[in-house]
Amino acid sequence: MTQKSTTRLTDSIDALKRHNNLLGLMMEELRDFLEGASDCENRKPILTTLDALLVNLRQQFELEEKGGYLEDVLDRYPSWHPQVVHLRQQHALLRQQLCEARNRIATLPPDAPIGHEIQRQLVDWMNTYDEHRHRETALIQDAFALETGVGE
Repeated sequence: MTQKSTTRLTDSIDALKRHNNLLGLMMEELRDFLEGASDCENRKPILTTLDALLVNLRQQFELEEKGGYLEDVLDRYPSWHPQVVHLRQQHALLRQQLCEARNRIATLPPDAPIGHEIQRQLVDWMNTYDEHRHRETALIQDAFALETGVGE
């Protein structure tokens, strides 16, 4: 890989870290709100946090997919195509699941608390996102390590 593509991969890793940090902060906030989810007053901040998560998640996934580091990985390692396809499929699934949970909360009657089922759904979603992020980061780090060498 050329110096230019190695620099682009490094920049992509840095951008991924920034997005992950922001999403991590939002998920911590969501976890805090969910602890008091039986209180109807938490619904609005939960919805606001979910809306922000959806926007930032969309932006992150677009950066990764459209000419981003996933393309760089495929350019260099075409045999990794199945792993990249799986990550892209997870992007769509993660967006869909979070949107569904958000809509379930938004359509609850005004005086109804957020139930344990929806809370569990959101916690499961956050755990799935974390697992996805770890797999994605490992793929990028593997590509970077193969590209730059891993010291002797």
